[in-house]
Amino acid sequence: MCSHNLEFQYINPSTQVALFSFSVDKSVSPTNITWNVYYGLMNSSSDTHNWTLFTNMIKYRNIWFFGAYTTNFTASNQLFQENRNIAFWRFEVVYTIGQEKSLSALNFEINQPPTPGICSIAPSNGKTTTKFNISCGGWNDTDGIKDYSFYAEKVIFLMCLAWTKNPDHRLMLGTSLMMRFELRLPAGDGNSSLVVVIMQARDHLNSVTEVNIGNVSVVADTDVINSFVEAIKITSKSNSTMSDKNPLVQLLNNNNSYVTAQVVTTVSQVFNEMNIKSIELAVKMGIPLANIGVSLLGIRKVDMRSESSSNASFYQTMKQELNDHASAREYLMKTMNSSATITSSNILLLQSSSLAQLTQVTNQLTRSTCILASNKCQAISLALQNITAQISFEDTQIIANNIIQCATNVLSTKIIANQVNETMTTITAALKVHLNVGQNMTVNTTAVFVSWEMGLKTFLINKTIHPFDHAQIRLPSTLNSNLSDNDVFSLRSVVQPLALPSRTHSQVNTSMSAMVSFSVLNSNGTEIPIHTDEEHAIEIIIPRDPYFVMPPMTLYNVTSLRDSKQQFYFHLINITQLNENLTVSLHVEMRPSNQKLSYLLIFKFDSEPPLNIEINDIDGWYLLCSSNIASDGIHTYFINNNRTAGRQSIVFGFRELSSNELCSYDLLTPPISDKPFHFSSDYQLRTFTSACYYLDSNNDWQSDGLLVGPMTNHYQTQCFTTHLTTFFSAYSNAPSTVTENAMLPVNDQINVGMNFSSSFHSCHDDDDNNNNTHISAIQR
Repeated sequence: MCSHNLEFQYINPSTQVALFSFSVDKSVSPTNITWNVYYGLMNSSSDTHNWTLFTNMIKYRNIWFFGAYTTNFTASNQLFQENRNIAFWRFEVVYTIGQEKSLSALNFEINQPPTPGICSIAPSNGKTTTKFNISCGGWNDTDGIKDYSFYAEKVIFLMCLAWTKNPDHRLMLGTSLMMRFELRLPAGDGNSSLVVVIMQARDHLNSVTEVNIGNVSVVADTDVINSFVEAIKITSKSNSTMSDKNPLVQLLNNNNSYVTAQVVTTVSQVFNEMNIKSIELAVKMGIPLANIGVSLLGIRKVDMRSESSSNASFYQTMKQELNDHASAREYLMKTMNSSATITSSNILLLQSSSLAQLTQVTNQLTRSTCILASNKCQAISLALQNITAQISFEDTQIIANNIIQCATNVLSTKIIANQVNETMTTITAALKVHLNVGQNMTVNTTAVFVSWEMGLKTFLINKTIHPFDHAQIRLPSTLNSNLSDNDVFSLRSVVQPLALPSRTHSQVNTSMSAMVSFSVLNSNGTEIPIHTDEEHAIEIIIPRDPYFVMPPMTLYNVTSLRDSKQQFYFHLINITQLNENLTVSLHVEMRPSNQKLSYLLIFKFDSEPPLNIEINDIDGWYLLCSSNIASDGIHTYFINNNRTAGRQSIVFGFRELSSNELCSYDLLTPPISDKPFHFSSDYQLRTFTSACYYLDSNNDWQSDGLLVGPMTNHYQTQCFTTHLTTFFSAYSNAPSTVTENAMLPVNDQINVGMNFSSSFHSCHDDDDNNNNTHISAIQR
């Protein structure tokens, strides 16, 4: 973003500056590289500049300055914004080769942004279909005004007195070369429905001045939008051409890329708000949130007490609304796909913003919408890569943010998954131009978390990433790779709310788990294999959907047993997997009615444990001591997936310890005897399985080499791996039966597989059916 000015180059104060150096003599390597920063003052009498060393470089290292001791150096825009009174800057690099030093420097002059004029918008209120007119005048710049760009932000009132706006939710609406512009605005929030309209004036050297034009009250034109949806339904049923009587259809038929983007954005936002209200109403109707959608990233579980029981008619109404909006989104996507070709960064900003809004509600996306949106996302990412060196890092960030949201929203089928990976690779390449060692960029939305960090090999040692609560990636102190100490790489971390469906749906159920991806890329964007051993494994904490409802515990009335030969109360769990290569861990939770009692737990795989003192015939034992019971009154026991691998079933039994028996973890053998016993207290039991999976090159989920950790619970799965790729976790309720020597509970047989009563995916995939069918909101 620099422009030549003989001795000086112009730099815009709103952008960072990235500098690259190299040794002219390729045969020698410098022993040391140091960058220095100077600021200058004009000496009017001699028409020269007096340069002063900027002495706070160490203080702002990896904050304002990056790569101060490498060939590439970056100064962030904070340097210029925090020193607005300084107009001249010099960046100097010093190469030390043996005993000699060689230096080179570049001088910069701050390009002053346009001088503000006036702008007005009329009318001051309206609907999403209202044509708002913006008129500006009096704007000046020595380099000339290049264009005017317009944005909208929603206003949120605080205590009815003050308001705030969120720049991350800024929507681009269009660009004009003229001082007059027409646009359609999205609906505002709350009773006021206020929207902040912002204008940016840019000169021919790309320096920007931003002003708030004013607050406008905008409400959704529900009549026109409903008419638009109904017209699409009629067209679909009759297989006829879309009528142009609807105002939205008329606007979309104008083949104006700005108008098309405005319509797509405003209609999509209305649909998004309607979806939120439908979900809130569904919860009040008693429908579990986990049954109708996937929770967004980073949210906390809240009280979901309902006002009434589930309503079947409401279910149907919600499904109909979902499918109607899915049809409308598909129509909007087709219209957008046929709009103007990508010619500038402004078009990239505009279309990427619209795509992020259109694909936001993933269960309202048809297969056709997903494919078209994925194609468009990839096209924009390729265009961004081609022009990234000519546009600012800030614009690159915004475009990348929008495209990543769109790409992850449509991620579903294998074909789209491959294309999304290509899009992510292209975005990574575009960002690489702007990021230096120590710099990072994060896309942190409720739809996706993505971070890029540039670093050296030592940067990976004991590296921990916390995208949000209950999510973590931790690298060990020892890693094996072909990286040298001076190799610069980028570290990419991705967390998505829902895992990609398995190619073979009967093998793995991806419901209720986030998907975590971790990659180390070299300067060419090629993934670098990272390996470690089991002793120094990589730890990944994968969160479950916070609205997942854990099934209740089952009460066992063991005090009613009067069998004189009874020694243990046994439970049987079938852990047979449809795919023998997939393994699961088993989790046992036991809550005694009398929490002062202690118990012995024994288990054996694939057969019943012996009822005698022959302890060599059991596979494991554990003491559940009252002194170690959790605060919720539950004893827990965990068997990892390595131990269950290749097994078909497990039988475990409980025995209540008498007051004369010591419950000590120092015991080397279990306190098993041939004497019968009786329970003095009943207990509740809950069992479930968890699994860790990784995505192989064929987009199939595998579990070999992964270990489920003991920190796995209702809300997360702890996974250990020796390599980096894409991971997710699975859960299955595993109700236990009782063996023949004891009283049976309600269910007399169970099979543990990765099965859920309901699952929820976007862009439903059926390899045998290529029809563009709509997605049902609730899949039974």
